[in-house]
Amino acid sequence: MRITNLAREQHGERARVAADVVWETIDRPTSRIHFETIEPFAPDLALDPHAFLLAAIVPAFRAGEARIAIDGAVCPRLRNGLETVMQVLAQWYDSVRTLPKIEPRDGFRPPMPCPRPRTGMFLSGGVDSLAMLRCNRLDYPMDHPGSVRDCFFVYGFDIGMPGAGDQTSFFEQARRSLLPVIQDAGAELIPVYTNLRILDPEGSAWPDEWFGIATASVAHAFSGRISSALIAASLDIKGLVPVGSHPFLDQYFSSAGLQIIHDGAHMSRLQKIRLVADWAPALKSVRVCWAGVKVGGPLNCGQCRKCMRTMLGFLAIGKLDQAETFPVRQITPTMLHVIHIDNAHLLGFSNQLIENLRAIGRQDLADGLAKLNDAYVRRSRWEKDLGWRGALRRFDKKYLGGCLIRASRVVDRLAGRSA
Repeated sequence: MRITNLAREQHGERARVAADVVWETIDRPTSRIHFETIEPFAPDLALDPHAFLLAAIVPAFRAGEARIAIDGAVCPRLRNGLETVMQVLAQWYDSVRTLPKIEPRDGFRPPMPCPRPRTGMFLSGGVDSLAMLRCNRLDYPMDHPGSVRDCFFVYGFDIGMPGAGDQTSFFEQARRSLLPVIQDAGAELIPVYTNLRILDPEGSAWPDEWFGIATASVAHAFSGRISSALIAASLDIKGLVPVGSHPFLDQYFSSAGLQIIHDGAHMSRLQKIRLVADWAPALKSVRVCWAGVKVGGPLNCGQCRKCMRTMLGFLAIGKLDQAETFPVRQITPTMLHVIHIDNAHLLGFSNQLIENLRAIGRQDLADGLAKLNDAYVRRSRWEKDLGWRGALRRFDKKYLGGCLIRASRVVDRLAGRSA
């Protein structure tokens, strides 16, 4: 792969930095990827090779590209970090992958940090990022260098992803919904527009490997403005599983000039929901939904699994009736069919919900979640070859080609829908 023709450009009323991504090992057309922002923040948009290197390295790694040749210099700290991350991803998902060699035209050279320390973060409107901003405001005085001054809101990640069509109107609606939060926090809201996800149009890399490093690439596109950037933790420590943004990965996306910080893994999901619920502007701005939204309508569909988990959290602490960005005020056990417990993090959150739902007298919902948890535990024990089911699984793998385990997963999914 070659990353070349880095340039500043003007795209309508927005300023842009862009580069060509040329595939060498596989037969794909050249892509021109970009980062854009509106004019008030145009002077801070940096033509930084690190932004493009971070945007492209996971697609290159997955596609088997032998190298990434890039115009400009690369920080040796970032190079070492990327080598670490790619080895971790290979260990997690595919040990036969080969790390592409990073070949900067101008060699390896550490950049200088911003002369004035300044902290930014990524604000999507979800529980993780809203809770992170609230914690920052509670922990740091406004004049401290660690106090968040800039919040980046990105078009091209969940809103405006490839294949979704033009969603700029909904992006603007979501941006406006965050303004009360930004005003209360005393920060700047910086809209950023990128098309980097065209490097993996099927989206298969995004959740497991790419979204943390892609987020960091946006931070490096503003390396002239900020000295550190916070990425909100998706998982708590007790529920860690391999995922694209992880406390072991995100720190390695730093350079000598810009520190990337994975923040909030010490808090459980329910703790974060409590923080958001106790902050009035945030409670009126929560957006967790990726599907079913319409311009001019609610920010959340109230029907998908992400909405349902979040609404259950607000219900469990007595705040669902105040969470006005969700169109649902009553939750029944039949609505739980959209929830699927498939990792330790979701199991832990579900257990917290069960305890709190029982405390407020919602035994029906607690029992429904308990059934989903039990199904996950049974499936997990089966897949880990534990107990007599493990012996049966080993027999299945050896003599039946895994037919029983596939049938078990189907049954569990059907049971979850009927719970």
